Amino acid sequence: MNFGADPLMKYQIIGRPPKKEDVREHFFAFLRQLENEGVPEVKIMFGFAWGNYIYEKDWLWETCSPAEVRYRVEEAERKKDGKIGDDDFYISVPGTNYERTYCHEGDIHFSSDKPNPILQEVKNAWTKLGWKVHEIFL
Repeated sequence: MNFGADPLMKYQIIGRPPKKEDVREHFFAFLRQLENEGVPEVKIMFGFAWGNYIYEKDWLWETCSPAEVRYRVEEAERKKDGKIGDDDFYISVPGTNYERTYCHEGDIHFSSDKPNPILQEVKNAWTKLGWKVHEIFL
């Protein structure tokens, strides 16, 4: 079974908002940002535990538009298969070297395979929001 995050990802920040609901709000704001920037497609995967209900066998990376992601997530939440912030959800933009994981533990992991200025930008933004932020560099 594929468990999500790329094992080559070596740089990571983890942001934990004061309220678990903020993870879900951040997720939908991120989708709006992608749409506003004209990003045509993203790679996604439903992970622990809703991936067990959504996929017939192994969890699968899929490519779809940000609007399709919104629909898929809202539909899975409506069916009570899972929920952003309660289940893992992986998303990346093809051609970039980073990935976000909306984690079942109520936080967000932002990973990259090499140093990337966007990690510092995101860390600063999350810190300004009052989130606890941890850095991991392997």
